[in-house]
Amino acid sequence: MSADTRTRIIEAAHERVAADGVARTTIESVAQHAGLSRATIYRYFPGGRDELAAAVARPVAVGDQEVVVRASVGVSVWPEDGADFPALLHSADMRMYATRG
Repeated sequence: MSADTRTRIIEAAHERVAADGVARTTIESVAQHAGLSRATIYRYFPGGRDELAAAVARPVAVGDQEVVVRASVGVSVWPEDGADFPALLHSADMRMYATRG
């Protein structure tokens, strides 16, 4: 197995997560983005989506820095937390930052 192909898969997964979010990123979308078959993805990541997600969560070298991909979520409820999108977004942000400590 090629280290270049594994890197290509992880990079494609990073790009799909950035574009689509974690919940909507699939093995199929990563395979298409990398220009590979799903079988190739499973050959490199036999544990499927969970194993690929763990690989994506590991630090990645970007230039001379190490970068870690993480996600944070804040939730707001209409109309209790705001009547319009900016108010709802603000409320969700405040909750997200409050839980991060």
